Amino acid sequence: MLPTTCDGYPLVLGEAACAGLCILTTNKALGAFEVIEHGKNGYIFDSQAELLECLTQLIEDREKIKLMKLNSRKLMETKFSKEKVINEYIDYIFK
Repeated sequence: MLPTTCDGYPLVLGEAACAGLCILTTNKALGAFEVIEHGKNGYIFDSQAELLECLTQLIEDREKIKLMKLNSRKLMETKFSKEKVINEYIDYIFK
């Protein structure tokens, strides 16, 4: 959970996804949309109040949390695999 009002480089979101965690943050965390698919492996909210309301509800749904945790890890393994990152880096530099 990162209930930020401004975060220009929130590494904790990617770290949480790699660790296979369900992630909740606000749309003020730049890069959140890169590692969070809203409703699949976490949620991105417009306000801290919305985040806290969802957290209160989510605490009661262990199965949903379990599924979101699995989805986080799968997302990171496919979207940010070593091979994919290296290929994109090489394409960026040499093409």
